[in-house]
Amino acid sequence: SACLIAQGFKTTVALMQTPEDNLKGFHWEDLEKICEDAKLVGISCMTHGVQKAIEVKHAIEEKFTVPIVVGGIHASLATEELLKYFDLVCHGEGEDTIVELARRLSNDEPYRDIPGLWIKHADTIARNQNQPLRLDLNDYPFPDYDLSHQFILEANRLVPMKPTPMHVCFDNFVVLGSRGCPHRCTYCSNQRIKKEFPWLKNVRHYSVDYLINHLKEVCRIYPEVRSFWIEDDTFFAKKIDEIQEFAERYEKEIHKPFLILI
Repeated sequence: SACLIAQGFKTTVALMQTPEDNLKGFHWEDLEKICEDAKLVGISCMTHGVQKAIEVKHAIEEKFTVPIVVGGIHASLATEELLKYFDLVCHGEGEDTIVELARRLSNDEPYRDIPGLWIKHADTIARNQNQPLRLDLNDYPFPDYDLSHQFILEANRLVPMKPTPMHVCFDNFVVLGSRGCPHRCTYCSNQRIKKEFPWLKNVRHYSVDYLINHLKEVCRIYPEVRSFWIEDDTFFAKKIDEIQEFAERYEKEIHKPFLILI
């Protein structure tokens, strides 16, 4: 969303997390109202949310003729499977892919050759090549924290997001200081990620300056935040001088409790 906004596109975000594996009882008219003017719909899900993603896709298709692209870790590692249900699947990190897809749709340009996008059309599938992100991680915008265009699932209805404890977690607010993991644990998706996307073999770190400024931005938008969860796969994959700089700046500029993974 933040990448699209940075390029001049208007976005709406709907968060539809449920503990169930379906959306039984959901008021679909709420989603239809949100999507009625959409020129592109993106669905992100993990493996346990695939069936709900398919439900959402079918519901939108019944009402609108609009391109629907699915992304997320499951889409990247089980792309062929999702092509059974979706015509557009993002294979890999989606920041550049979603912006390029939106740009071409807005200009009525063909999009069959966009890197990182797998496309099913009639009886053919275009498996476009993968590519690394075009920019350094530090050159991408912070996540979209503007709640004025975001909705969340509550009692089977999509309601406007509000910065209340019910909608935003002020304890252990999650941010990332890096992407990737140095390890190859057999139970984890990281080994598959490194095989599918060779340039992701190494952990990529946001700079200390970027991370501190990101945390400051969260504190500015949500002053109620009491603590952070810096959800890197392993925080100590960073260089020792980066850890030292972060520790000194965090104490002076953020000074809130935090959790990290080691």
